[in-house]
Amino acid sequence: MSIDIQKQIKDNSTSVSDFFSDLYKWTEDQTKEERRREIRRTAEKKGVQEAQRLAAATAPKTSGDAGKSDEKENENDKSAAIKRDKTPMAQYYNDWDGYDPDAEVDKIESQAFQQQRAERAARQAEKD
Repeated sequence: MSIDIQKQIKDNSTSVSDFFSDLYKWTEDQTKEERRREIRRTAEKKGVQEAQRLAAATAPKTSGDAGKSDEKENENDKSAAIKRDKTPMAQYYNDWDGYDPDAEVDKIESQAFQQQRAERAARQAEKD
């Protein structure tokens, strides 16, 4: 019976691993396709030269292009993650207790409403 359970765990692990690798591949494919669509839209609206500039600016970096700046970013990310992880768990939960998601939603909605109001006023000013 123990061997059956171990086999089931291994099969489950393999299945989950396959699922995540497929999901990662699909995500990469969708990102590339979205980038292609954006470049096509830019070419239709602004011209081929602008689309080429956009393609060059958003092109994924190759291993030869990755330089010391990427290494510094990785170091900064690691140090930030380590700094965050040094917070005692009690303090971490206490900080989350102080977070008010409803107030955050109200704040975001208020900002969006003000932005829409400003855009509406600008459109109205253009009409006048």
